Amino acid sequence: HRAKIFAIKDALNKFGDRVVYCDTDTYFIHSPELLFARIRPGVSFMHACEGPLDQANGADLAAFLNRAELRTVAGRRWNITDDAPMFNAGVVGMHKADVALLDDVAHLTDQIYPHVRIHTVEQFAFSMCLHERTRLCEAHEVVCHYWRMPGRARFQEELRRVLHDPSIASDEERWQRLTAHRPAQNITPLRRTMRERIRSTLKRGAKRVGVLEQVRFVMNKIRGSDAA
Repeated sequence: HRAKIFAIKDALNKFGDRVVYCDTDTYFIHSPELLFARIRPGVSFMHACEGPLDQANGADLAAFLNRAELRTVAGRRWNITDDAPMFNAGVVGMHKADVALLDDVAHLTDQIYPHVRIHTVEQFAFSMCLHERTRLCEAHEVVCHYWRMPGRARFQEELRRVLHDPSIASDEERWQRLTAHRPAQNITPLRRTMRERIRSTLKRGAKRVGVLEQVRFVMNKIRGSDAA
């Protein structure tokens, strides 16, 4: 998955302007031109926000981030805590003006992976660098990434059949054959409450001054009293 970082960097350096990377398990709902038109300096895209890391199948990574001292390429400290947002990297859209951010994506990946060997480390590094340094938007209105959608296996089987059927004469006919089998995308927008935003800000500040564990203890006590 680390190779994705350098594939995007190479494409931006060779061709300039804008690049949209898509995993193979994607299909466009609308014209790709809509996504390209929205990418500009300081505005990037990933497929969709999966939620805070500690709720997005990232428990091991979340625990590591609370105690880790991570740095940017320039040596600036990352104040990342377990509720940092995780975006899905099945789609990544960037402008050439932001190509230098990919060095930080690689650097952050390389600092984490020796300690947490999961393939979503690269995805998290993209999420953090683009979320912190650009206006990171979601692409799911334009392109569907069906990595966990119901019907994926059935669609892939039909896709192989249609692509290798010599009796199908045109791409339009292939599209018509596949349309009925496409996995449906069902993504609920994630909106953080004001309380969640305040909690996240406090946690980052606490980590910056080295008192995160004490603040987490207090927050857990408050959460426990609220539940009661």
